[in-house]
Amino acid sequence: MIGRRAGQTAHSTNALYNVIIGVDAGQGAAGSGHARNVIIGHTAGYETDGQQNVYIGNQAAKGVGGADADYGVAVGSYALYSIRDGHKNTTLGAGSLFTVRDGSDNIGLGYYAGYSIQDGSG
Repeated sequence: MIGRRAGQTAHSTNALYNVIIGVDAGQGAAGSGHARNVIIGHTAGYETDGQQNVYIGNQAAKGVGGADADYGVAVGSYALYSIRDGHKNTTLGAGSLFTVRDGSDNIGLGYYAGYSIQDGSG
């Protein structure tokens, strides 16, 4: 963990094998399911507590309180920004899948692609 308060709450015995880089990145790492994640960027993965995710970019997958998303990939500033419990979402591009909260199995490619999707899946 590198960066001011990066993974600061990662105290669970199950919060293992995480790479967290950036100011306030990975703050939600306190839960029992937070393992095997790569989180890079200012407040990336801030509220998320899932496993096997890759979040890269300024506020990528920042999430909302209690987020428990698994197997997601978000690359780009604000990509997958509002994630809560959606699983297996893949997005590439600034702001892509921005409002997805509980939707799963979505793919967003490009600048703000899929911006309006909230709970849709597949």
